Amino acid sequence: VVLSRRALSRPGLRLGAPSDPAAALEAFRAAPPAYDAVGSDRWMPGMPGLELARRVLEARPGIAVILTSGYVSEEDEGSALAAGARALVPKPLTVEELGRALDSLLRQG
Repeated sequence: VVLSRRALSRPGLRLGAPSDPAAALEAFRAAPPAYDAVGSDRWMPGMPGLELARRVLEARPGIAVILTSGYVSEEDEGSALAAGARALVPKPLTVEELGRALDSLLRQG
């Protein structure tokens, strides 16, 4: 997590990395305007990434949500986009690739 934080950090960008989706959602709901984007794995124990994306977008419509997955089919991508995610990025991916995807989403507004 420490290396990922370093690789993803940008000027003016603060990173949060709760250990589970429920904690991430709780942190987000406590201060939605403090976040520019939310990233999650598509499949997580306790709450799938699609559900996290839906709940985040209920709290703050329009925020950039990016999901990752080890397997990405057209159906998976369609489900992610229908849930409001802006991207479903296939794994394995490097932290640099994730950083580029994040930069792209933030530039899109």
